[in-house]
Amino acid sequence: MEGFEVVICMKKSMFAFSSLFLLATLASIQKVDIPAVRASPDIYQGDLILTDNNVTVIEGRFDINGSIIVEENATLIMRNALINFTETEDLQFNITFRNPTNGNPHLFVENSMITSNSYALNMWLHGNSSTEINNLTAPTVWPLAYGYSIVAMSNSTIWGIDIEENSVMNISDSFTLEGISIDGNSSLNLLNCTLSWLEAYESASVYCSSSTINEYISLFSRSINCSIEGLEPCLVSNWNFKLNCSVEVSPSGWSPEISLVDTEVGGWSFDLKKFSNATISKCELKQISIWSQTTVFVYDSLVTVSAWGIDDTSMYIYDSTII
Repeated sequence: MEGFEVVICMKKSMFAFSSLFLLATLASIQKVDIPAVRASPDIYQGDLILTDNNVTVIEGRFDINGSIIVEENATLIMRNALINFTETEDLQFNITFRNPTNGNPHLFVENSMITSNSYALNMWLHGNSSTEINNLTAPTVWPLAYGYSIVAMSNSTIWGIDIEENSVMNISDSFTLEGISIDGNSSLNLLNCTLSWLEAYESASVYCSSSTINEYISLFSRSINCSIEGLEPCLVSNWNFKLNCSVEVSPSGWSPEISLVDTEVGGWSFDLKKFSNATISKCELKQISIWSQTTVFVYDSLVTVSAWGIDDTSMYIYDSTII
């Protein structure tokens, strides 16, 4: 690639989770008449929109040919429910929490299932929304937490998760078919979970305990100096990126804070941007990608997928194999 220098020498043969934020909502629920949407042979047509201080409970089977939108200080409760979205294509409908006013939108889920005819369905958690989920099966649903949202999830199965914009997510005893992406100043606590991959960007904070990450962890950093040594697919007993890799972040840079305890990791990937410098030794990695005047030295290591750079970068490879 243009501006990418490679030098190869002597190459060998090739979370105890808090629910305090929910107390105010629970108190308000006791003060209102709660309508329940119960099982019906009919399909609800159009969007179900909850506003103001509305509190709605869905129990039993509820078929909807539209989206569910919760705004202002409204609350949606799914209890022993099967919510079926009659989608005919991916992302046709969604579940959205947004526009907080005199409070914030809330979601409570207990022992429920969400289906969408096997098509993808996004759950948008905006506007400082508060969410508590226990025992949800939703293999086609991808929650996206933005804007200071707070989410507690347990004993659940979902498709995947995005966490951004100072959001907080605590997940225990759960499974994602794909993975989790976390960005910005958001934080994630994982306890006894299984996921395919984990991607951490910018100043995200991740604490992962007694979990399995089947495919890879990918860490994205900018303007850092670091030394990465001895990483390979394995059960990690206790590891912290910044401490174990001696990460130094420049004033204009950023790097995620990630700690792993008793966690199985299937692979590692590093993405370094903007004047970063790294030494990698005695590692087995999936990928190394470097950008914008970054320099990397690789010693006695194996990279199983790719190693590449762009925009005036240099990668020096010694006694290593790039497949």
